[in-house]
Amino acid sequence: MRGMRSAAVLCAALTAAGAAWAQGRPPAPVLAAVQAMDTMCREFGVPGDKTGLLRVADLNGDGVADWVLDEGAYTCEGAASLFGGSGGSQVSVWAGRRDGGASEPFTHGALGAEIDGGRLWLMVGGEMCGQKTAGLARAEYEGCRRPLAWDARAERFDFAPVSDARPLD
Repeated sequence: MRGMRSAAVLCAALTAAGAAWAQGRPPAPVLAAVQAMDTMCREFGVPGDKTGLLRVADLNGDGVADWVLDEGAYTCEGAASLFGGSGGSQVSVWAGRRDGGASEPFTHGALGAEIDGGRLWLMVGGEMCGQKTAGLARAEYEGCRRPLAWDARAERFDFAPVSDARPLD
C-alpha cells in the first residue's frame, strides 16, 4: 500500500510538472528512475520542483512516445549538486514500446538537453563536438548541440555524426 501511495504521489507531482503527461503516464522503468532520484535526494535533502525533468516525444519514428529524463532539471532542496554540477548531469532516454513498457537504450552526461525538430539534442563539449582537446583545459572546450540518432538494428540511441552537430546559440 505504501509503495502504491508513493507512486500516486510521484504521479501527481509529475502531472503538475506538465507537458510530458500529454502523452500519458510514463512507463514503469521511467517512474522507477524518478523514484530512485527521490530516494537518494531524501538522504541529503528534500525533493523539490520536477518541472522539465521528463520530456516526451517520438524520437525514433515508431509512433510510440519515448521518454527523456534530464537529471539536471531535478531540484533537491539542501543538496543542489546531487544530480549535476559544472560538468553537467546525466540524460537518459527510454524508447517506448507498444505494450506500454520502455527500454533504456541511452544514458550520457550533458550540459543540457532539448527536443527540437523531433530530435533530442544534447549540449556537450570538446571531443564530442569534434574538437582536439589534447593540452586544453576543460574551460577551453568548445560546446555544441549534438543530436541523437536511432539505430533500429541495435534498437538503441547513439550520437549522430559530429557533422550533424550545431554550435551553441
